[in-house]
Amino acid sequence: MAISRTKLIALAVLIAGAGGAAAYVMSGDNPVAKIISSDNVIRFEAAGIEYSGWPKMSVHVNGEQISVLNIDNQVRSMYEVQVPGTVGEVSTVEVRMTEETDCKAAVWIKAHQCTDRSITVRGLYLNDEKVEGAEAIGEKNHPWSLRSAEGGIKWNISS
Repeated sequence: MAISRTKLIALAVLIAGAGGAAAYVMSGDNPVAKIISSDNVIRFEAAGIEYSGWPKMSVHVNGEQISVLNIDNQVRSMYEVQVPGTVGEVSTVEVRMTEETDCKAAVWIKAHQCTDRSITVRGLYLNDEKVEGAEAIGEKNHPWSLRSAEGGIKWNISS
């Protein structure tokens, strides 16, 4: 039995409306659409300091990188990441600056004219619940600020 174009379009609309990723599996004569979506949404309240480009922040859930955000505003704004269903239950969230600057090392810049790229992270929200207990990783980082690409900020999510 062939699938009509109308059924295929209706299936595509259903999948798009559900907001999830879809896997289309053929099972004999009956097509089966399996919708795989995540219920987990992570939001960050963050601001960036720009120097030769805005800072980028990678987002890791359970040790797996799921997104890279361009923090392109000096005023704190909300940035949102959908957690893929393949990650499973969220136990840790970590953010890292992908590339820092060291403008003080440049010989042609005077120290008073220099501000290194950095990211301020004032809040992490998992499914609209604020997560407390941020822990800095790395020498220059703080629980509220990324100043180095070595390390980051980590939250342990309790069940």
